[in-house]
Amino acid sequence: MQRVPSGYLACVGAIALLGGVFQTAPKGGPDLVSTQAKPLIKKYCIKCHTDKADPSGGVWLGGITDSKSLTPQRRMIDQVIKAVSSKHMPPANQPQPTPQERLLLAETLQNGLNGDCTVPDPGKVTLRRLNRAEYNNTIRDLFGLDFHPADDFPSDDVGSGFDNIGEVLSLSPLHLEKYLDAAEKIAFRAIVVSDKKVVRFDVDKFKIPEGCIINGELGILFLTGVKASTQHTFPRAGRYRLKFLAGGMQAGDEVCKARVIVGDKVIGEVNVAADATKPIVYELPLDAAAGDQKIEVAFVNDFYNPNAPDPKRRDRNLALQYVEVVGPLDAPTTLPPSHRHIIFARPNGNNFDAVYTQIFEAFARRAFRRTPTAAEIQGLVKIAQLAPANGESFERGVQLGITACLVSPSFLFRVEAGGSRNLNDFEIASRLSYFLWSSTPDETLLALAEKGALHKPEILQEQALRLLSDPKSIALADNFAAQWLQLRKLETLSISKKAFPTFTAKLRSSMIQETKRFFMNMIQEDRPIIDFLDSDYTFVNQPLAELYGMAGIVGDEFRRVTLQDRNRGGILGQASFLTVTSNPTRTSPVKRGKFILDNILGTPPPPAPPAIPALTEDAKVIKGQTMRQRMEQHRKDPNCSSCHTKMDPLGLSLENFNAMGNWRTQDDTGVEVDTRGDLPDGAKVNGPDSLKKYLMAHQDEFVRCFTDRLFTYALGRELTGADRCHIDNVVKMTKAKEFRFRSFITAVIQSDAFLKTGQATTSLKQGTQS
Repeated sequence: MQRVPSGYLACVGAIALLGGVFQTAPKGGPDLVSTQAKPLIKKYCIKCHTDKADPSGGVWLGGITDSKSLTPQRRMIDQVIKAVSSKHMPPANQPQPTPQERLLLAETLQNGLNGDCTVPDPGKVTLRRLNRAEYNNTIRDLFGLDFHPADDFPSDDVGSGFDNIGEVLSLSPLHLEKYLDAAEKIAFRAIVVSDKKVVRFDVDKFKIPEGCIINGELGILFLTGVKASTQHTFPRAGRYRLKFLAGGMQAGDEVCKARVIVGDKVIGEVNVAADATKPIVYELPLDAAAGDQKIEVAFVNDFYNPNAPDPKRRDRNLALQYVEVVGPLDAPTTLPPSHRHIIFARPNGNNFDAVYTQIFEAFARRAFRRTPTAAEIQGLVKIAQLAPANGESFERGVQLGITACLVSPSFLFRVEAGGSRNLNDFEIASRLSYFLWSSTPDETLLALAEKGALHKPEILQEQALRLLSDPKSIALADNFAAQWLQLRKLETLSISKKAFPTFTAKLRSSMIQETKRFFMNMIQEDRPIIDFLDSDYTFVNQPLAELYGMAGIVGDEFRRVTLQDRNRGGILGQASFLTVTSNPTRTSPVKRGKFILDNILGTPPPPAPPAIPALTEDAKVIKGQTMRQRMEQHRKDPNCSSCHTKMDPLGLSLENFNAMGNWRTQDDTGVEVDTRGDLPDGAKVNGPDSLKKYLMAHQDEFVRCFTDRLFTYALGRELTGADRCHIDNVVKMTKAKEFRFRSFITAVIQSDAFLKTGQATTSLKQGTQS
């Protein structure tokens, strides 16, 4: 798949909106790439990009001759279009094309690359592993368990700004180990094995300390007052009996005494009067908690008298041959909802297989997000049969079958069959639920899929709005907004306590919550997405209100407030953005400017050239210099100027906000903050309010950028130049709805890119069992 820099399509979209300004080649007419684009490349670009072995920026343009020459170089041509459209290229110190020439070059290359949109390409399918958030949410919704097993999984890789991109969600041996461990723990929590069993720990199962020896006839022989231990997993809290076979080599005035400890609790002390050669079984009652616990047997009255008249009575030693745990002895007082939901039928006599079949047909339908095959159910039943075949309970068989389901590729991966086709209704249900909930389809979606109803536009839209109204839609804030707006980085960002002593963990959390609440309000009230650029409201609690200088707000509870200071409106005035785009000790106009280019305007700058140093933090060097002066020096390097000419004015316009979002009029050196800036397109900005007015004037670019980001997240794949057609359609549909948030959701899910597949890059045959 050709990778496209994040936000590139926003640049291309500006060209698309001006379609008709320049003509495309009529069928059978001259090739416009050859007659229009090639001369402009030769005039403005070829000087630096002619050396095929070592072209500037890795971009070789000598191979562009006609339209046919573009397709093999799609990724590079995408970059060229982006750079020309956003005025990053040619560099400022080189001859510049006129605005008409820029538009002509970009549009000609784009038309040559993509043709028209009459038959848009829905894009390729990649087998997608559930990421950590999706796994946890899916387990929550399948079982109703407050359990987060995926927190222990390896971190997910990120592609195109998100961690749900199929191509980067690799599968390692460690993943397989963690999946099996998690599946066993989930089944253990979800299903209660109610009948008792006996677990025996022979000598070889004990950890033997110094002071003990293994005697082939007597077992563990305690020569001194020490403890031997083993480990047991109690399936649930309840009553048990602990038995042990023991005897003693008796000496002195007392018989041997053994103390038994489970966890950190002494459950009893037993007089072991039996002879070591004729041991007997001793029993103790036990009330145990569920889970792994240590079992210890201690010899507590060691005795040794070498002068005793009877040689056989000189040394007292305890001999232990085994320990058994019997239980649980009581029936479970309550069964978890997951148990009652999964085991909705019980065998009548020995018809285990018939009931297993019913249970696994129902569970696998939800776990696999489709109707399971007969072969899959048969495989699960065979696994469950292992329990009764080994003397274990019916419920234990269900546990084994559930574990097998949870390590099946059909659960761990979102599987879509290959080929260019319409998605089936189960596949649509999965795409929709993992887009809006980061979780598995619920019963309503699965029932509609079984009826073949989800491909109907009105029903699909109705279900999308239902999912958005559900509390589980918070997943869009946690997983889409938190990555698009970099809130996840803020969770671990280092902030200098010396430079900012008032920064606390509670304030960090409040910053994140403000932006998430703002985002969720957009969904709940169906606000225009332009509110992200500027708004007259936000959500604060006392820590944020104090940071923002708002009076009269007390307590940790968030509330909606009307902003009197319009510098705060939109996400660029929120502390989360202002902090995450700063350095630990100071602001970073470069990071703030780059964020705006990447995530607001959709015109990301190319990567910085190698070996270009960052701004120094050496106090001796920077003494007496303002941030503007330091950046002006940095921009003098011709390798830096072309990108920083656009980034720096955007970032400097926010210098009234310090590194944690406090308003200021003087910078860290005590000099009056100067927020003036000139952008490459001739516009001037001066402060946050001026910047927002500039962005509002360029809201079409933001709309396309937002659509690009939302599409990438919804599809779980990197976008290509061919996706321009889908984004064009979404922008057109949402414009008629005043760019309201929910209109973007409904437009995306009704696109061919969402409802169809191109040729699959990876497929998985149904029926596979792990």
